[in-house]
Amino acid sequence: MLHLPESFGTWRYYGQDYTRLSGCSNGFIAADSTDRCDFRDVQLPYAGAPPNVVAFAWDNFDPTKGGAVWYQFDTAAHCLVIEFDSVPYFAVSGMWEKFEVLLYDRTMPTPTGDNSIVVQYHSVNYPQALSVGLQNSDGSVGLCHTWNGWYPRV
Repeated sequence: MLHLPESFGTWRYYGQDYTRLSGCSNGFIAADSTDRCDFRDVQLPYAGAPPNVVAFAWDNFDPTKGGAVWYQFDTAAHCLVIEFDSVPYFAVSGMWEKFEVLLYDRTMPTPTGDNSIVVQYHSVNYPQALSVGLQNSDGSVGLCHTWNGWYPRV
């Protein structure tokens, strides 16, 4: 769990303000505090998923076998940066991903008043294994960008 820097302010997510976030080595963060570290990704929204999840590359990763997970608050850019640098998959030998999520403070306004979230990918080597999306605290509202190679139709 990470307490957000005072200069960042609160993280507004689905209309609620939070002063901390939780991160998981399996490719997601969550507003507030959770000890959930689910390695099996699901299609979002889903009530059984971790609450307030932002899944930027949710799958079963193993940073103990290489790569690193970093975070820093970039005061000049007004964002918290969470980076997965060449983190390997747990069950797929030699396969890894490199990506980052940027969580901006409220100086970047959005139509809903929530903080802006940007996800950037350097690599997506195994897209058929990842979930990318977000959802609210009880899983009743969310957005699924991809789930294990499935993409929603527009």
